Amino acid sequence: MDGAGGSGGATSAGSAGGGCVTAGDCPPAAGSCDAAACVDGACVVRPDPDSEGAPCDDGDACTEGEVCAGGACGQGTPRDCSALDSECAVGRCDPAAGCAVDPINEDAACDLENTCGASVCRAGQCVVESVFAPDGTPCDDSRFCTVGDVCSGGACVSAPNRCGAPDDGCTVSRCDEAARTCIVTPANERRACDDGDGCTAGTTCQDGICGAPTGAIAACMTGDSCCPSGCSDADDGDCPFWRSGVLEGVPASSLSGWTQCFSNQFAESGPALSEILARCSKRKLLLACRPVGAESFTLLAMAPRADVLWPCGDAAGCVHEQNGVGWYFDERSSWGFAPAGEPVTRMVCDDADGESVPHHRMCWHTIDGALDVGYRCGDNDLNYSPPDWERVIYHAD
Repeated sequence: MDGAGGSGGATSAGSAGGGCVTAGDCPPAAGSCDAAACVDGACVVRPDPDSEGAPCDDGDACTEGEVCAGGACGQGTPRDCSALDSECAVGRCDPAAGCAVDPINEDAACDLENTCGASVCRAGQCVVESVFAPDGTPCDDSRFCTVGDVCSGGACVSAPNRCGAPDDGCTVSRCDEAARTCIVTPANERRACDDGDGCTAGTTCQDGICGAPTGAIAACMTGDSCCPSGCSDADDGDCPFWRSGVLEGVPASSLSGWTQCFSNQFAESGPALSEILARCSKRKLLLACRPVGAESFTLLAMAPRADVLWPCGDAAGCVHEQNGVGWYFDERSSWGFAPAGEPVTRMVCDDADGESVPHHRMCWHTIDGALDVGYRCGDNDLNYSPPDWERVIYHAD
């Protein structure tokens, strides 16, 4: 054997070159699925058994998920570039550069639903040619994952729908345009978090909720200015009024520990939901409705803030159950509740047609990140009623 870098008689995928005593004397293998070895004094390259099934890159930008198999990088799946498809372009994959677009329908009209201006396809882009509406005019781009749509330069422009995930660090949310919903998933499991409750310690993320370990709450006792999780006004005078389920006929004077932070009439539109939630910033929220001037509420329900604001998107049957109540919230369709276990039919609000307990359902219209007029307080259809009913929010720690 001459030690000049040949195979030296060994079975290999190639030669690493040079003489050797151990594999450490050989230069590293160029491929991530191979390993250098010393065989009969010669450096050779052969499949690395430790890399079997490990991720690798085959150098083709049009494949994804490649793995090492028998020393070769492969078994990837074709890259999907269809997200780039539009009225004016079609997505394709270039093995060297990845996803790219090819223009189509040159000079053809596009974005026909745009009420802000007229557009045509130019070099793969939908370009505004004439303006119909002044800048700032409300419009609708028909996409769920955008909010605040307004006309600008003849185009309908918008901001991303950030889905309003609870801000305690225990969840992440993303907007799914295809499903037209916000998807919330747990995050940072078992990591420290702040539940905003001065009565708890050692709180961590547990299945998407920031909470204290079992048994790690202070005692339920009156006079310590503390209402630990797990305590109620029945056993701790420092706790706010707390009941489960949808309640009828509760006097406002009974809501000890709660502070009214918002009210307006069902016939009014606005303000922005961000403004309302800035006013109503505490850990617990209570939603209610009643005739203007009434001492008692027709309906009310309460739950921790994150549950009352659980982002359902515009999925017609979506509810999030907590404290005996099915909650739903979306900045572009509706905000409200029904009894836990009861189905809802949000078109856009829960109209309860054909459903049970209509008298225990409350729904407020929302649109483009703000309250809108209507819709119901129990059996009372308020979509076109005179301005004599109000919606009310309380908050508490």
